[in-house]
Amino acid sequence: MQTVDIGQAANDGSGDWLRDAFNKINQNFSEVYASLAFTAGGLAKLLVWQTLQIYEVGQLVSHGDGIWRCTVRHGSGSFDDDLAAGKWMRVATLPQGLPGIDGNTILYDSGPPNDDIGKNGDLYFDVTAITIYGPKSVTWPSGMRLPAPSYGGTSATSLAIGTGSRVFATQEHLAYQNGARVRATSQSDPTKWMEGVAAYAGVTLTLDVDKVNGAGTFADWNLNLAGEPGKDGLNGQMSGPIASDDGEIVLFSGTDGATVKRAAGSGMVQVSDGVFGLATPGSDFVKPDTPSAFSKQQSYTLEALTDGTTINWDVSGAQKAKVTLGGNRTMNAVTNAVEGTTYLLWVIQDGTGSRTLSWTTTGSGSFDFGADGVPVLTTAANKADQLAFEALSIGGVLKLRYAGIRRGYS
Repeated sequence: MQTVDIGQAANDGSGDWLRDAFNKINQNFSEVYASLAFTAGGLAKLLVWQTLQIYEVGQLVSHGDGIWRCTVRHGSGSFDDDLAAGKWMRVATLPQGLPGIDGNTILYDSGPPNDDIGKNGDLYFDVTAITIYGPKSVTWPSGMRLPAPSYGGTSATSLAIGTGSRVFATQEHLAYQNGARVRATSQSDPTKWMEGVAAYAGVTLTLDVDKVNGAGTFADWNLNLAGEPGKDGLNGQMSGPIASDDGEIVLFSGTDGATVKRAAGSGMVQVSDGVFGLATPGSDFVKPDTPSAFSKQQSYTLEALTDGTTINWDVSGAQKAKVTLGGNRTMNAVTNAVEGTTYLLWVIQDGTGSRTLSWTTTGSGSFDFGADGVPVLTTAANKADQLAFEALSIGGVLKLRYAGIRRGYS
């Protein structure tokens, strides 16, 4: 490939003559055409090389400073690895453009800039004053302080704590708005302060002080936003028992809002319209040793047991249960039975029917069918039987004692 010499500047006579330049260009095209691949549709298209692509022989890609022709059909991985493996052949080298013009610079130092540094268009940052200057145009323009307005601020103005107008000399560019509430606190004694509605302009903050704490004259003020004062509370003291027990409930006595008393009695507490009182067992709450009348039905949840070769029954959460037999099964001993409790079990045949159920009869939680023996279950498909048991300990062994069966529900 030949390079056209364009000279150093337009029409300076140092480059190639026009005819020579076009001869070089024509010869370059001839070399390129000689190395390019053609397809049935004409000249192969130039693509940008990408990884994880399938490239066919003759495809052209641009990559880096060159144009490359595929010599071996392959899936691309790393271009350098594929090139080293002979899968690509360079067909042209892309020329580099002329160097661009240098860009502008951001200079920085402590203090403002002198006019003898930097060039036109540059910026300068004063790291001490946090101020930026520029862009430069022969000389540096005035700087602009960067931080956004913020609260805070200090004042060395000597002022006595008191209500009324107080004028503080402080910093400029603070964020206080007219009407904001501001507190001025002595840095040497933070318990000494005064606050009020502020007016702020330039380097002056004026407080219309309406709240103070402490007394004295100070010249070391810290300025900060203050919240609006809350409403004044009721004056007075609470009166009541002279002693109390830990955890006692205290109730108001009377209607004056200032006298308290101990809660009388003991038992379950209820609240009605904000007033505490003792609840009545049997009507307000259920108490085991007190009869209770229910106005709504009460029931146990009917739990479904998991069918399997062996069936487990934890009666603590399934006093009433059901199981659908999908085959001949064995019922394991139950767990967590409580003596004196009645348990119900529905045994349901599946759509096939004739399923049998064997029972574990030894050990704690097992089943005891007494002299009647194990009942015969209904065998018809989709029929159900209900078995009743009572938990009873005999000879120190707690078992579910069989109490009866009802058969043939459908």
